[in-house]
Amino acid sequence: MSRIRLILLSMLAVFAVSAVSSASASAAECKKEANKKFVLCIGEPLLLVEGEFNIDVSSIGKTVLHNGVVTISCEKILPVLVLLDALAGEITILPFVLHFVECSVTLGVHCVLKESLILTLKLVGKVNGKGEIEFYPETGTHFATIEIASSGGTCVSAGKQEVVAKEGHEKEGPLCEVPEAEVTKKLHLIECGKKSSMLKFAGKEATFEGKFDTILLLSGVEDSWDIIEGT
Repeated sequence: MSRIRLILLSMLAVFAVSAVSSASASAAECKKEANKKFVLCIGEPLLLVEGEFNIDVSSIGKTVLHNGVVTISCEKILPVLVLLDALAGEITILPFVLHFVECSVTLGVHCVLKESLILTLKLVGKVNGKGEIEFYPETGTHFATIEIASSGGTCVSAGKQEVVAKEGHEKEGPLCEVPEAEVTKKLHLIECGKKSSMLKFAGKEATFEGKFDTILLLSGVEDSWDIIEGT
């Protein structure tokens, strides 16, 4: 299992600083309460926190982009630190860029990639609900451009192909899950691809699949954390 330092990203130049920018913890411990917003809790005992926190992200195995005609597989993402902003009951992910490396076409007749490196544009993210995180472009609908070439014949998907959000879903993208978001621990798994994805690749509906390990760094030190519905 490979580990890769992240941004969420740069989930982009892909993540190179590991200090808390500005964070404060309240004196009160986190409490689960129904019908409340989702909040970030850190430490032992768990304290409700607000501010910006670095998340160290590592990919687990390959990431896969598939549109029913062509499948692009990448071995990993480059190390990246992502800034998580927890403020007033809202948890967002500040702009980051992802670098996918060692990418290739694993399904697609006579199709090959022009380059094995794929870069996204600046992405941001938000926590939608219990254990759900969504990523989308900071501006517009364009996630990335992937150039495909023909090899040994004609590839029907040859050319510069865009990964974009579906029409009418400008602020939506891959929907990922944190299966144990409410469990207090240092290492959390993020899984993308189990739920519907509002993506199109080369003009066709597409899915993105991948798994990532995430560690929260408080003043450069790993700390326990969770995301709960409460105060």
